Amino acid sequence: MNNLSTEKIKLLIDKGIIKVNEYLQLYDDEFGDYRIAQIISGDVYKFLVKNLDTYALKTIEQNQIKSIDDMDIERIIKAYEVDDELNTYNVVKKTDVDKDVIGKKTATLNGIELEDGMRIILHNDVNKKYNGKVLTVSGVESSIKLTAPRGRPKKNA
Repeated sequence: MNNLSTEKIKLLIDKGIIKVNEYLQLYDDEFGDYRIAQIISGDVYKFLVKNLDTYALKTIEQNQIKSIDDMDIERIIKAYEVDDELNTYNVVKKTDVDKDVIGKKTATLNGIELEDGMRIILHNDVNKKYNGKVLTVSGVESSIKLTAPRGRPKKNA
């Protein structure tokens, strides 16, 4: 069994990698091939899958997926996480996100409409605390927030 988080499974669903009619292989059935019949979201994703030999239906959880189209699921996730890092928008123009973005329902930077989950790096914001960090956009259509990843504090040398 794998130890995939719901966020990682959601990433693959959002990218169209895991979808209805996609082929899977499971940890508990090494030689069986399955096709996704339904995706059931929740705290843990569940999938109604059909065995391609027996046509039997069964419900599985996200951690039972071994591979998708004969590709190891862990390797697929790593590839898409790297892809997401490469798809971070660099904003070079002068900005004032405290005034123009934070708390708004919608906002645009560099002509790009902000969307939930989008990653940006500001290089010239009036508030220097935002510059040079990967910021994730959330709260679009309610109250936009820009969140930096949390990490361990740096040790003083």
